[in-house]
Amino acid sequence: MTNSLAGQDLPPVQVEVRPAEELTEAEQRAVEELGGGDLNVHPLLAQLEWAPAHWRVLVRAGGKVVSGLKLVEREVWVGQRRVPVVGVGDVATLPAWRHRGLASLALARAGEFICHQSSARFGLLFCAENLLGFYQRLGWRRVAGPTFVQAPWGKVRFPEETMILECGSEEWPPGEIDLEGLPW
Repeated sequence: MTNSLAGQDLPPVQVEVRPAEELTEAEQRAVEELGGGDLNVHPLLAQLEWAPAHWRVLVRAGGKVVSGLKLVEREVWVGQRRVPVVGVGDVATLPAWRHRGLASLALARAGEFICHQSSARFGLLFCAENLLGFYQRLGWRRVAGPTFVQAPWGKVRFPEETMILECGSEEWPPGEIDLEGLPW
């Protein structure tokens, strides 16, 4: 049996959310093979440390992990308010499996988790400007920020676009965003 996704025939596809600490060694190696974001987009990105995942969304095709992302739960400062969010990072698909809608499946499952299984009211992610349209098509919205993160030498302004996923009727508050920790 095959699935048709984005006009492609695929082996059976499974999408799951797993606690990061419960991944098997094989799953952890598969996640490492996926890689993360492109750190060459901005020189600062290669100098940062990154928050570890609390959860992982894994997309398997024919039993093999071919796409996924990480989720980080945290309260952040936005303007004068603390806001619970789930950060989305390391959205990646193996090169041979790209352009088949698999990252979109991972993001859809992440959105379900954020809005229905976590205590967060918003998802929050960072992306290069050329990816804004991709995330907007999936329900994410750009916010002005600026966004600050912790670097090894102190607090710095994050150089990529900040986007949110709203889980209900509550509106994202205005103001600068401080992750009060490492980016994801």
